[in-house]
Amino acid sequence: MLGWATPNWELTGYVIPAEKTTERFCDVKLQDGLVLKIKSSALEFVRMNEQWDDEGHPIYLIK
Repeated sequence: MLGWATPNWELTGYVIPAEKTTERFCDVKLQDGLVLKIKSSALEFVRMNEQWDDEGHPIYLIK
């Protein structure tokens, strides 16, 4: 179980290990014509306890 707190709120959750990951580039073309190739990697996922979005889905933090 993990926890985060600030003076205004406190959250707790638990780590869910990833079973598989595939890293792909995301091409972003800027208005000036420059194309950026961006690759992000998720290392860890945390499902928040008792936290849901407006559609009722659980909230996850991604590290």
